[in-house]
Amino acid sequence: MEELSKLIDIIENKGKFVETAILDYSDNSNLETRLYNLVKSSETKNEIVLANELYGSENKSSAYKMLKSRVKRKLYNQLFFLDIDANKFVNKRAGIELRCKKLLYFAFILKQLEETALAEKTLNKVIATAQEANLVHYEIEGLEQLRVLIAEGKFNRKNLDECAKRLEALYTIKDFINKSNAMYYDVRFDIKLGVDTSHKFKLKLSGYIKDLESYWLASQASSVFYRYHQLKLMYYELEGDTERYIQYLKDTLDLYHAGKLHHSFFSVNHNMFLLVYNYLKGKHYTKGLAIAEQLKQQLQAGTNNWFAHLENYFLLGVHSGNYLKAQQILEEALANKYLTSLNPFAQERWMLYYKFFNYITGFKLPIYTNKKLKHVTLDKKGFNVWSQILDFIYVIEKDQPELIEREIDRLRKFSAKYLTSEGDNRTKLFLKLLQVIGREYQNIKVCKRKGNYILNKLKLTPAAGYAYAELEIIPYEQLWEIILQKLENKE
Repeated sequence: MEELSKLIDIIENKGKFVETAILDYSDNSNLETRLYNLVKSSETKNEIVLANELYGSENKSSAYKMLKSRVKRKLYNQLFFLDIDANKFVNKRAGIELRCKKLLYFAFILKQLEETALAEKTLNKVIATAQEANLVHYEIEGLEQLRVLIAEGKFNRKNLDECAKRLEALYTIKDFINKSNAMYYDVRFDIKLGVDTSHKFKLKLSGYIKDLESYWLASQASSVFYRYHQLKLMYYELEGDTERYIQYLKDTLDLYHAGKLHHSFFSVNHNMFLLVYNYLKGKHYTKGLAIAEQLKQQLQAGTNNWFAHLENYFLLGVHSGNYLKAQQILEEALANKYLTSLNPFAQERWMLYYKFFNYITGFKLPIYTNKKLKHVTLDKKGFNVWSQILDFIYVIEKDQPELIEREIDRLRKFSAKYLTSEGDNRTKLFLKLLQVIGREYQNIKVCKRKGNYILNKLKLTPAAGYAYAELEIIPYEQLWEIILQKLENKE
């Protein structure tokens, strides 16, 4: 009650709430509230139309600009009152950081109003929150403000010494954090600039990783490990060593479960997502399917992360030949009401998965059968290749020589123009196999004989590295056999 009384006394005598600081949503007769509701609900954002709606005239541009300025100011004010616990932030740590910032702001105001007891209590909340979340920066800010209060008001030598000792230790840790951040952003800049995966760049990255590991061991700061982990993941993606990548991901999960990594700076779900992807890439299908099901239970259905994970889960089912599991995942994804909330390219990937699964198994969902792909086909490589493969398969099934000849020419030109890097080798070979099919589809024995040399080369050609995000929807060797089998059945 004492704290409540004190706060009421502060508000009453040192600066009562300014009613004009925020919008009154309940008063729709107010022009500010009406503008808010119009912008929220209206499809058009035309300023002239809005001014006419509010004032009954288009000649009120000056009044409308002043109104818009007031509304924007009030909406910015209302950012102070966002629901931190609504979990709408990019990650949980962002919410905790915002809570620390707000408490630091309150403590600063209270100190300026000479309410030192309340300021100290608020700062202790900041320090406790920051300690629990391993947020060194905010713990330092809280302790620095607390040191001022102790030095200027409490005159308690023991408290001052304890505060100074803790700050000295934190300053050392903060130095490691600053160095770690500098290394991370230096690498990020190189990547954004389009630096190639040269030996020189790998050496630089490897050196940074060694430094970051030593900083982490010296500081035991989760934020230092966070940067170390990020660069380590980049390194394994550049190296393309799937087995070492898998082992590293398993080791970090073990560290987390042993309590060595703080949850604010380590995402179990993201680590498991990468583990599933690498199990798929490394053809460890049994392990991949087990982890994929475990992660699926941990993700909220309908979120972007859930759909992204289900793509890998579906591909695991297809690649492993577990078509029953693949069908279950496909049906679950396509039936989810939030599918249409994904960006158009992501939606079309699911359509492409369905069309290929329909081809290889006969599974049908009529609502998706005739849907056209618009965004996938704008890509130069990636999923556009699969769109072209699908078109070719459909043309072969129609048995129309002129169309088939046109598709052969299209694949040949596409391959020559766009599939020019080393990572495209498997795709180039498979498109050559399709051209063999196009020329000899009426004689499967000849088709197999002429395609045998290319097929053997394909089997010896490794999959593209991590720079190529797209995995084969169906392994090319597997799809070759399926196409031949279908043509043989028609004979």
